[in-house]
Amino acid sequence: MTIETKYNIGQEVWYANIFGEPFKTKIYGIVAEILGNRAFISYYVGLNEESCSLRRESVFFPTKEELLKSLQL
Repeated sequence: MTIETKYNIGQEVWYANIFGEPFKTKIYGIVAEILGNRAFISYYVGLNEESCSLRRESVFFPTKEELLKSLQL
């Protein structure tokens, strides 16, 4: 099985907090979980390597514009 990620370590991405406010963050690590024939991708993101949190791939966007567009749906 080949696993492809949308983003790479070191890349900056955008996501919205629980209030819908946009934030830019940096990817510090990638986790791939395999369940059956499906792969689930998550990323360690944060301000630095010591204060990272793990979030699933679907919450990230490459640009602020794409994030804001997704919030208007």
